[in-house]
Amino acid sequence: MRQDATAHPEPPVPALPPPALPAPTDAPRCAPGAWPPGDAAPPFPHGPFLVGRDGRLRPRPPGRPSLRFRWRGLPCSAEFTGAEGEPVLRLAAALGRIPYTAEDSAARRAAFRLLRDLPAGQVRFALTADHHLQAECRATGEVTAIALCGAMVRFGLALDPLLHRLAEAGALRGADPPPPA
Repeated sequence: MRQDATAHPEPPVPALPPPALPAPTDAPRCAPGAWPPGDAAPPFPHGPFLVGRDGRLRPRPPGRPSLRFRWRGLPCSAEFTGAEGEPVLRLAAALGRIPYTAEDSAARRAAFRLLRDLPAGQVRFALTADHHLQAECRATGEVTAIALCGAMVRFGLALDPLLHRLAEAGALRGADPPPPA
C-alpha cells in the first residue's frame, strides 16, 4: 500500500537561536608597548602579524614574521626585520647557480657581464660561496597587507628583465627559465 505524504506531514524544524558573540573585554590583546600609541582599537593577531585597525602590519612578539612565495618558479621570501618602531620589509629571492668556469666559462662570463651592467636600483645582488645568485631589497615605512602584496609584485617585476637575460645567456643552473615576455 502506498503511503500518502499528506497523511503524515513532517513536524516543523525548530528555529535555532543565533550564535552568541563573545562579550567585549577591556583586556589588551598584545603586549604593552607593542603597538604605536593613539591607535583607536587594539590590534588583532593574524598568524605571525598584529593587524591594526588601519590595516598596518607589525611583527607579533616574539620573532620575525615572514612568508614564502614563488615568482616565476623561484623561491622568494618577505620578512619583517628592524626595530620595534621602524619596521623594515626584506624581500629576497634565490635566482639559481652561476656555473663554474670549468662547467661553462662563456655562460659564467655572460652572467657576470649582465650583473656588472645592471643599472643601480633598489634590488641588490650577491653571489654566495657556493655560486648561487641571491637578490634582495628592503622597504621601510608603514606596511599594510596591500602594501606587502604590492612590494612582492614590484620585487618580482624588478627581477624579470635580469631573469630573461640570464636565461637567454644560459647563465643560471638549477632555476626554471622564465616564460617568454
